[in-house]
Amino acid sequence: MPGKASHPALVWPRTDGEKSRWPQTSPPKANDWYFEEVPDNDPKYQLYEHKAAEGIVRFLGLKIDATKQRIPLPEGYKIYAHRKKQPDGSLRTDYYVFGSSNAPRFRSTREFEPHAVWLFDTSKSILDHSQCGCPYSKAGKRIKTRQSLPAAPKRPLPSASPSPAQISAKRPKTDGDDTDREKEKAEGKEIGKKKERVAPASEPRLKAARVVQETKLKEQMHEQEELGEDIQDPDNEDTIPSIVPDRAAELTQNRRFRKGELVWYKIDTILPSDELPESNDVRPLTHWPGLVSNVELKVRTVDPPARPSKMAQMIVQFYAYHIRPLGIFSPYDEVIMDPKDMIPWLGGDQLNGGPRAYDAVGQQAMHALRQHAQKQAEEMKKQGKGPKEMEMILKEPPGWRTRWGKKIKFSEMKDWDMIVTKFALALRVAGIIGKCWTLTDRIEPLEDDPDLSDEDLKALKSGKKIFYQGLFWGGERIWLEDMVRLKANRKIYAQNQNFPPPSEGAFERAVTMRISKIEIGRNSNSRSVTFNCMLYGDLYEIAKLSEDEMTDPESGYLNVLTGEEGSGQIPAVFGYHAPEGYAYRQLNPEDSETMCEISDLAGRIHPDFLDADKQNWYMDPKRREETAGRLEPNNHPHAIMGLRPGSEAACHGTMKWKRDLIQIVQDSSLRAEEDMMFFYVKSIREVLGLPVPGKGSKENGNKEVGVGENNTKAAS
Repeated sequence: MPGKASHPALVWPRTDGEKSRWPQTSPPKANDWYFEEVPDNDPKYQLYEHKAAEGIVRFLGLKIDATKQRIPLPEGYKIYAHRKKQPDGSLRTDYYVFGSSNAPRFRSTREFEPHAVWLFDTSKSILDHSQCGCPYSKAGKRIKTRQSLPAAPKRPLPSASPSPAQISAKRPKTDGDDTDREKEKAEGKEIGKKKERVAPASEPRLKAARVVQETKLKEQMHEQEELGEDIQDPDNEDTIPSIVPDRAAELTQNRRFRKGELVWYKIDTILPSDELPESNDVRPLTHWPGLVSNVELKVRTVDPPARPSKMAQMIVQFYAYHIRPLGIFSPYDEVIMDPKDMIPWLGGDQLNGGPRAYDAVGQQAMHALRQHAQKQAEEMKKQGKGPKEMEMILKEPPGWRTRWGKKIKFSEMKDWDMIVTKFALALRVAGIIGKCWTLTDRIEPLEDDPDLSDEDLKALKSGKKIFYQGLFWGGERIWLEDMVRLKANRKIYAQNQNFPPPSEGAFERAVTMRISKIEIGRNSNSRSVTFNCMLYGDLYEIAKLSEDEMTDPESGYLNVLTGEEGSGQIPAVFGYHAPEGYAYRQLNPEDSETMCEISDLAGRIHPDFLDADKQNWYMDPKRREETAGRLEPNNHPHAIMGLRPGSEAACHGTMKWKRDLIQIVQDSSLRAEEDMMFFYVKSIREVLGLPVPGKGSKENGNKEVGVGENNTKAAS
């Protein structure tokens, strides 16, 4: 057992430790690397306990001998040994402390001590790690113009795609330890010149991967004879890849929902009116669409049962999601939700009665608008105004700003007419957002990157290729290193001789990709310029585990922490959990990389979507006895889990490119509100006998370049 605290003041007031940040252990391998958990009675634990306590005692100003104190590691922290066979046959061992949600790992007590002090300093917010003194903080200083792609695991991440033509594009370099920049530049250029490109006629395109040189592997694994010696000056050299803070936080903390995403959130049930037309098809409203505006990490202290001692208090962290409801509401109106009461936008097919009920909602909203418009028109008639005066009045239609267009708080909705109209508008806004996409966080690769061929470097300089860290697609936030679902069925890849035969039942499940690169390529012709967006990464099918594999809890876990990441080269995501009872089975060869167009993207995968402990609405297939207040899920939720083809839960039709998320949200809201006001004014005009102008000219003046099923293009 870990040592006990030597002084009553040495009790952690909080922790940022998470078990999900621990690396995957494996049995010893004769000719490879492996991680091994260090026993808690190992001297390494004692070293960290003493050194951390020493720093904390000095920080607290305790009048005791700091060199004789100890404090166990914070909850969620563990020490692991990384063992790797060397060319001379010896076994090299490095020790790392894993568990922090704010750092990839700590390599020495000198790195960990300032982090321990930060955890004790409750005057500094645990939400703001930039105030910590460890080498992995100072996020603002490390977010440079040059942003990194995910660190390459044991190879250039393979990939393949069902497209007929081949495109070869190299990965931009990740931030890391370059011991001889000029040598790498020379060697890399030579490699780039030797690469050949072959375009098979019918097979899915496979990109030849780089051969990782033994010398490069040695450079990536920094010499570290003793744990305390491998310390770099954070002011002079990066120790972790520079990635945008949102990506780092959302990937490392494994958040179920992400900032900017379109979601359904649970509301107090609203019963529909039985006096309006189509009332038989309208169902009680239980969920409302909204956008995640912020994710707040909150902390509370709890006393474990049967351990009432003050020393035994635990720090519990949880996420609170701030959501702005869609519709015409105050821009400052937000609700704060538990993730268990939220559902991904694509998972709401059965909510509120489903599509048929939504059609009826639209009919009731139009009925409410039409009735109110007719009353306003009758009032205008009584005033005896002429046509010209009426036209002037309709520029600011009576009743619109005071009722339908008034930006109220969500809680201020009272009557059913108001509720159903705002809900119909919210559905309209969400539907438009769900058909838009944009790229985020452009990457600037280094010119001396040995992983870039001359052709790729030339394309980057000329702007023909651009790399990005993330994107918004149909209301979902997607990052590099995400595992995503593709629309393509496993059958499409069955004839590819480079792929293994499909596993039993794979045709009925999703094909997924682990994204390693998001690339924009510019295509020019004499008439226009378009940009095609391509995704690169490893391709997987979801295979059912055998009975023997089911007994191993690690069988459904895809580990991507290969051990060949050098100092500062650890990916943001260590591994991926498949749906329970299944595993990710890689399709493309280890020396290849797949690619697909962005229009092939179905969306994020939520392998634990139906877990009863993580959502309160659908029945969990593993706990079918818990039926109270839960719906039997159809194929839609199973598709989001990856247990049905991706096309069954995806954005279909033409996707429209926008400049950024702000434009997506603003344009969607404005367009929906203008459409509703046009219908309202049209209803007034019909009663007054005034001409009803069409909207064609206005809409034609706002054309956008669309994304079809076979190609994704953004206007230049």
